[in-house]
Amino acid sequence: MSKSWLDFLERLLVILLAGFAFWPNGVSTTSLILLVAIRLFRERSFPRSSLRFILLLTPLFLILLSWVLFGFHPKGLSEIRLLPLMLGCAVYFYSAKTFDLFKQSFIGWSVLQAAFILIFFTTIDLDPNLSLSQQIRDLIGESFNLHPTFLSVAWSWALLIALTNERLKPVSKAVIAIVLVLALALAGGKMPLLALVATGFLLLLAIPTIRLWKKLALGLSIGMVLTALVFSPFIGKRFAELKDIKTQFSEGDLLSSTDLRVGVWRCAIQSIGDHIWTGVGVGNSRQTLETCYSSYHQIEFFDGEYNTHNQWMHFWLTGGVLSILLFILFYIGIIRIAVRKQQIELLAFLVFFGLICLTENYFSRQFGMLFWSLFLFGILSEKRLESLR
Repeated sequence: MSKSWLDFLERLLVILLAGFAFWPNGVSTTSLILLVAIRLFRERSFPRSSLRFILLLTPLFLILLSWVLFGFHPKGLSEIRLLPLMLGCAVYFYSAKTFDLFKQSFIGWSVLQAAFILIFFTTIDLDPNLSLSQQIRDLIGESFNLHPTFLSVAWSWALLIALTNERLKPVSKAVIAIVLVLALALAGGKMPLLALVATGFLLLLAIPTIRLWKKLALGLSIGMVLTALVFSPFIGKRFAELKDIKTQFSEGDLLSSTDLRVGVWRCAIQSIGDHIWTGVGVGNSRQTLETCYSSYHQIEFFDGEYNTHNQWMHFWLTGGVLSILLFILFYIGIIRIAVRKQQIELLAFLVFFGLICLTENYFSRQFGMLFWSLFLFGILSEKRLESLR
């Protein structure tokens, strides 16, 4: 195959992979496998690993170790099968120069998907007697087979990297912002929105090229947008849940998503306390949590597969004290690198991902594994290649 055709195929696959938040899982997996194959074919050898390269795979080793030490539990395979995705992203972006194309494509897919969903809901009649926010979230899941919280994560991050992209014109940024903010109001993800605002303010403070008056104007705009979203009839209902959180459950209670998470976190903390040093292993956490859920006498905790809904607690529950300590040290280490080398985009991503991990287990889902791996290794590859110029 000629070099020009190989370049075209690689760019096409990168554009396809950038839509990982919206395609069926098989499309993203196949694209990544082919991209790794192209890289290995071009390099003619496997990338030589360094200590830093190996350390960046710390979450992979922690998950694998927690599975091996507890007897290769069959239910842990759902998490273990995702680990090659992290390795694949690390190998591909080790030498690839396509991350800028990936980011542009990710923004493009996010805007197209958001616009499509906005148009879709103009054709739907919602029941005014039921929660508008929950109806919309349910319809997104049923109609598009997409988790609305994951969509909120993708759209929030796309908005952040679009607004800080120097190549985009102000008009383009304004259009992107309007479409994504409207879609975020429909999707109703609370933590992704809070992470968006927190990371947005961080970027305002950290980017030295933005003048002070622009920072104040943008900060005021972010605050106004957040206020408008919180008091909107869609996502406002989701934030209203925080005012009346149930801590005691009775059979037949109608629980909000916040009530469910609080119940899950209580059981996660109790289960961690019962296995504080060694954890229970990857694959055993669900059974451990359900033992605790049974004390609530509330069927809603068994209607879905409720894991810890917190990636930090999940590392502790599955791998014990050593696992959570190593993950925290690993995370702090990358943050220190970002601060020391003034890699603002990397720091913003770490803050954003660290916050959204407070309410979901992202390493247990393909979306989360790809989101972490593609952007972490992509940003690092971009900075490494810049240093070689």
